[in-house]
Amino acid sequence: MMLPFQIYVKYADDVFDLRLYEPEDCSVISIINDVKKEITGHHVQIGETWELSVTFPWNNTSHVISSDEELMIVFEEFDRRSKLIIEFDLNLFPLAAEIPEDDVQLIPPMLESSGPPAASVLEPDIPISGQPAVNDEESDSDVDNDYDVNKELNEDADSDVSLDDDYGEVDDDRHDHCDPDGDDTWLLQSSDEETGVFKMAKYCRQHQWAPNLDGSIEISERLILGNAKVARDILKRYTIQEGFALNKIKNDKCRYTVSCKNKTCDWRVHVSSLLDGVTFMVRTVTGGHILCPRMTSNKEANARWVASVLQSTILADPKLTAKSLKRTLLENYSVTCSSLTIYRAKNIVLNNLKTDHIAAYAKMKKYGNAIIAMNLGTCVKVSLTEVPGTNPRFERFFLSFKASQTGFKKGVRPLIGTDGCHLSGQFGGVKLSANTLDGDSGIFPIAFCDNHMNGKLWSIARAGSKAKFMERMKSLGEDSMEAVSWLMKEPCEKWARHAFDCDIKSDHITNNMSECFNNWIKDERDKPILTLLEHLRRKIMVRFSEKIDELEKLQDSITPYARQTLTRNEKKGRKLQVYHGMGDWYETEAVKLTYSGAINPIPEESRWPEYHSQHIDPPVKHTKVGRPKKIIKRAPDEPRAPSKIFSNRCQTCKTIGHYSRTCKDKGKGVGSSSKKKKT
Repeated sequence: MMLPFQIYVKYADDVFDLRLYEPEDCSVISIINDVKKEITGHHVQIGETWELSVTFPWNNTSHVISSDEELMIVFEEFDRRSKLIIEFDLNLFPLAAEIPEDDVQLIPPMLESSGPPAASVLEPDIPISGQPAVNDEESDSDVDNDYDVNKELNEDADSDVSLDDDYGEVDDDRHDHCDPDGDDTWLLQSSDEETGVFKMAKYCRQHQWAPNLDGSIEISERLILGNAKVARDILKRYTIQEGFALNKIKNDKCRYTVSCKNKTCDWRVHVSSLLDGVTFMVRTVTGGHILCPRMTSNKEANARWVASVLQSTILADPKLTAKSLKRTLLENYSVTCSSLTIYRAKNIVLNNLKTDHIAAYAKMKKYGNAIIAMNLGTCVKVSLTEVPGTNPRFERFFLSFKASQTGFKKGVRPLIGTDGCHLSGQFGGVKLSANTLDGDSGIFPIAFCDNHMNGKLWSIARAGSKAKFMERMKSLGEDSMEAVSWLMKEPCEKWARHAFDCDIKSDHITNNMSECFNNWIKDERDKPILTLLEHLRRKIMVRFSEKIDELEKLQDSITPYARQTLTRNEKKGRKLQVYHGMGDWYETEAVKLTYSGAINPIPEESRWPEYHSQHIDPPVKHTKVGRPKKIIKRAPDEPRAPSKIFSNRCQTCKTIGHYSRTCKDKGKGVGSSSKKKKT
């Protein structure tokens, strides 16, 4: 029995995730129906012709699936190679439909099914026989109708995909997945002959528009642009690229005719739909922009276009000014726009990002259950703030892997560094972390927490004296006595700085271990919370794996860091005898115990354990009044950063720390020779 397969179906430019399929319960029409429901919300309709194909990744060959038997063979081939992910391609063949009589028809040849099969699409220079050319009433070009038009298809012809039963009707009560032992009228039938419909589909695939390798756009006749929305977007981007204003002559659901707004320019493009009424093709392209000057200001460059081209730039640095973004537009696209357009584009990008942040907070409980399910013994705590009348709000997320806890107890020196860094996402917050160093002086994360609590808790823990501690605890009690009671559940000796044992000494007088951890997330601090947590989880998982591989190759009894320290001390000691006495933590076997645990990956979101609860709202971000502070606010006992004023030397007294204008010895002649006044 085969395992379930993860099915992805690519249609046009979209990829649809159909999740897990049991091969025994799967059919061709069930896959097509599921994709059609994702696109339109309905099943396949009468007369629609679909083609399902698959590309085998081991030899890059493509195969059209015409029956359930062939689909089962595909499943067996993937199962034999232990590949549980399959990506199918789905194509819709354009069919005959009613089109305007004044439209220029330049479509591939439509041969009758009773005629001989053709080897390839006929060239467009075949003369027309017995059919007058039909031109657009406003077309200025002398374009002949180079193709025959079959307005009626042979109803008895074999199509590539047949969705009709023997009576020509569709069973409205059908299921998404067909019973393999039941009625087989929904199986896809394949024809050996290249019918007109197949030729049209083949032509569309071969002449599909695509941008150049450098991202530039070119428009030529008989290119397939896609649907109406895509066709209009391509022409708009081409207009901005070439720097001219667009004059829309026709703009409806079947035709799109545009020209250059400059009256001296003869450039004109006519685009209209094929017989299916959906696919648009470039019919004619005439003239060129020889006499019209290039424009940097273009009304087609609206806020949505600016948001699409500057999205990566804005996401990389949301605090970029409008002036910087306008300069980027001018340098990369030769386009100028107003500051208001830049602000609107920036809001579009940031609002989309904010939506991602809100959705991430709603999944925190489900994400925590997924981690626990794949890593038994892991400690995950999700704290919420209950708000009467509304959904609970996110407060903090605590995570400590079982492998980290076990490794800290077995082979790590009991020295912990704690620190926090501010998150720069839509809702702010602080990332708290507890880290230590392994026997090779490498960072070893123990636990981390996304916190949106009051900043007073951190100031209480950092209080250097008991008087300061009591003063800040009193201030916290005025806001919340529950917070005070929660803090005092643990002895002060474990978390309050003023109560630490002064006899405990350590050779680590800095908190660099925590700063290294903060450096891990410096590029992810503005991302949604789930993205940030996943980045950390993968980082720790990979570190455990790499350290184990590194230790397996190590031949020494002590770690490289310990050996390097011992060698350095032997050189300093000269004739003195130096021996290793740094403890068992620096032995290779101890470090192996540290990384003996494993952190397992978690599956994709669709396979997370279900969790039914209230919707979790994001935390409330309190923005302070006034201009944001750019200078770091340091604690009273934290050393100040060197300032420029303290590096200036006074030209009068030759001392550092002030200017000659503020020198107290000015006029006394100290350190400088007196200058004579000019008369």
